[in-house]
Amino acid sequence: MLYLAGGGDDNDSVWIDKKFAQHFGGKRLVYLPIAMDGVSPTYEECSVWINSIFNPLGIREIVMWDDLNPNFTAELQTFDAVYIGGGNTYKLLDKLRKTGFDNALKQFVIDGGTIYGGSAGAIVLGKDISTCSAMDSNDVGLHDTSGLGLIGDYAIWCHYVEEHDRLIASYEYPILAIPERSGITFDGTVVCVVGFDGVTVFDSGHKKILLPNETMRVLQKN
Repeated sequence: MLYLAGGGDDNDSVWIDKKFAQHFGGKRLVYLPIAMDGVSPTYEECSVWINSIFNPLGIREIVMWDDLNPNFTAELQTFDAVYIGGGNTYKLLDKLRKTGFDNALKQFVIDGGTIYGGSAGAIVLGKDISTCSAMDSNDVGLHDTSGLGLIGDYAIWCHYVEEHDRLIASYEYPILAIPERSGITFDGTVVCVVGFDGVTVFDSGHKKILLPNETMRVLQKN
């Protein structure tokens, strides 16, 4: 199960946070804030923040990994869910690949695990992360921008506003554009909008808005 948030603040993501907590319950959560490496806030502040969001919702066993190690990929299976935070999407994907966490996260979902991605953490779950290029700098020199591809052929655009339409139209693959006050869930077959605002679907030159609680079937790649 996937949960993707558009990248707003705590008030913006309140509905997707609650949906995640209700589904997830009081199980073990691992938090990956690694896309924030080298920028504000600090990892200590990230830890305070994640606990302030989810402790009141019943999630109290939260472990933060701020430095991925390939040896951690096996330990990932001892958790019930992963929260991937925001920051620089290029840096995030680069670290996931170098540590083998890209494939480990894919297997985690196949085995029934849950992933919540916010902003960069959401974008990396889609087909391609180049949708972040208008907001993130590619300081790590990443050439292959293929994401984890966990939502069929769809890439993810976060922090969406209508002024982004011209940029989005230049991409050749379909895009789910999520505003800051919304999010989506994906169970492997159906996307459902959760939040205050609609999510815009760009596909083959067409634009469609899915309102909160509306759903759309997504064909998974073979």
